[in-house]
Amino acid sequence: MKYFIGISIAFWLSSCSKSILPEAPDANIAALPALERPDSEINIPIKINLSPYFRAADKDLPKTFKGSEEHCSGLSFSYRFEREPIQFAGKGSKLIYDISGKYALKLNYCPECTSLLDDKGTCLIPRVYASCGVNEPMRKIDIGYSTELFLDQNYRFQSTTSLRKAEAVDECRVTFLSYDATEKVLVEMKKEFKRLEKEIDQQIENINIKNSIEEVWKQLASPMAIGKYGFLNLKPSGISVSKINFYKEEAYINLKLKASPEINAIADGSTSTSLPKLEDYQQSSGFQIFLDVKAPYDSMSNILTNEFKGKEIVLQKNKIFIDSLKIKSSQDAFLHFEVAFSGDKKGLFYLAGKPSFDTLTQELSFPNLSFDIKSKNLLLKSAKWLFSDKITHMIQEKARIDLKPHFEILIAMVEKEMNQEIKKGVKMNGSLDAMEVKGIYPLRDELVVRVKSIGQLAIKL
Repeated sequence: MKYFIGISIAFWLSSCSKSILPEAPDANIAALPALERPDSEINIPIKINLSPYFRAADKDLPKTFKGSEEHCSGLSFSYRFEREPIQFAGKGSKLIYDISGKYALKLNYCPECTSLLDDKGTCLIPRVYASCGVNEPMRKIDIGYSTELFLDQNYRFQSTTSLRKAEAVDECRVTFLSYDATEKVLVEMKKEFKRLEKEIDQQIENINIKNSIEEVWKQLASPMAIGKYGFLNLKPSGISVSKINFYKEEAYINLKLKASPEINAIADGSTSTSLPKLEDYQQSSGFQIFLDVKAPYDSMSNILTNEFKGKEIVLQKNKIFIDSLKIKSSQDAFLHFEVAFSGDKKGLFYLAGKPSFDTLTQELSFPNLSFDIKSKNLLLKSAKWLFSDKITHMIQEKARIDLKPHFEILIAMVEKEMNQEIKKGVKMNGSLDAMEVKGIYPLRDELVVRVKSIGQLAIKL
């Protein structure tokens, strides 16, 4: 009897000290669905400094011109016009520019002519000569033009210039003839000023901004490295531009890209870098990027273990201590947690929980955490007291992973790529304003959080 009792006690003690080691849950890794790629619209306000183009146009436009009108009888004249540098200034949808000039005028007058001696005629009495601005300060005149511009499909300016004013500041009055030649001269000079409209249009249409836009397009079509997250690929596919607005010596254009941006582990160079023809422009603002943020299970396990290691749980006068908490696998969108423990009993068990994201706190949590079926069956047979909601509730409350630092790092990396000098004189700046989680996907070795990012992008030329 004593021998039998001893054997029974030994068996009971050994069964009590035996570790609890349930089978690991079955893993069933779901495939990551294709990244949602609706066309995003990336609006890029472009500011172009036109002063270099204005200087070139001013240099090539004629600075002087002459005209004359000769008659045998009556008044004949010739004039010379000289202009100052053109003062360009944009205002709204038009380029407005003023030209200060000066003119000199020579006049002669013949009361009566005869053609008996010469087919061109001969003045019967000596001609009377007079002048304005000759051997004295030239007379002043103010001229003004306005130009409307737009870009055609091939990124060439189409220009329509019109003379808006030609006003004499100083009159040319010949006192002994009691004659004011100012208006007569203005009529003739306006003919030259009108001819200058076409030359101005030609100079403006020779301005080439296609190369600058093409450089911007190539940069935006190229993958941008963003550290451990991989590469940002904007994948632009179409382009359109708004009407041009001017302010002083700057032009403002809204450039809109049609794109399918994404973040990939590798640089995807499949996007064509050839600048497409311009499409019709429709007003919109900002842009959106769909991308994946990846959280490796190893990193998440380290966070959870640091949070739970040494935690005491009292269950029906029994104590256990959490040694580690690791994410081991996934099945049907649920993550499996391996919980190692010691104390009055030692071993491990598995929990399963579906990840959920709180947009306000930006925390990842597992609100429906429960024992895996294999762990549940073993605990009910060997240590029923361990099968307790107290464990799942405690782990559920504390198993929260703050993804905000990951988002902040990602935003900082993307914004760094969006704020740089594309080439000398061409600067890009932008920001990511918000991120919205669109889906959470447990994979074999990592948790993928799919987000939509909303932001702004601007380029200055």
